[in-house]
Amino acid sequence: MVYLKTKFPQFPEYTIFISLYRGVQKEVIEGVKTGLISGDEKYDFCFLNTTHIISVEQLYNAVHKALLSDLNESKVAKTLNTEIILNLSPINNIGDALRRFGINENQSDVIVIKVLPSSTSETDLDKLNSSVIELLGGSSVSNPTLNDDIIFSDLVDMKKLKKVYKLNDAKIDLSQSIQNDISKLVIACCHLRGC
Repeated sequence: MVYLKTKFPQFPEYTIFISLYRGVQKEVIEGVKTGLISGDEKYDFCFLNTTHIISVEQLYNAVHKALLSDLNESKVAKTLNTEIILNLSPINNIGDALRRFGINENQSDVIVIKVLPSSTSETDLDKLNSSVIELLGGSSVSNPTLNDDIIFSDLVDMKKLKKVYKLNDAKIDLSQSIQNDISKLVIACCHLRGC
């Protein structure tokens, strides 16, 4: 399986689809941004660049918070997809969140998230994954399985991530997993924003 599928116990009515696409061309990304801005239903996904993503847990946290905000009718953003992007940000500014975490022409790696009904079958998820591949450029796009190892070794820009989350002075225990420590700090920053 080249995508992640998860469900949260608190939200049994949803299945979460998360997948990584590499090698997306700049022109395609520009087209996606145009489609998102125009509200084209074909682009009803949460498109993320990978620069500031440190772990799958960070993605799960953002989706969970967005679903909780939707349930409590306290969303700040107009859509669930934009709310997910906002929940990745350490500050409560939608424009800044979209600029830092949304799809970016200068980043050819794209993470796509889609919140679906829990009744979505594996066959439907496979079709969805195939349609996203076509949307992002077809056979020129690779679709490796997203995991913490690939995020940490290939995707995240640690210098930019530390700057965005103001972690340059963070004390990190080098005897443990650096990625795990930074992931926890990033999630804590998002939980504390606006406090």
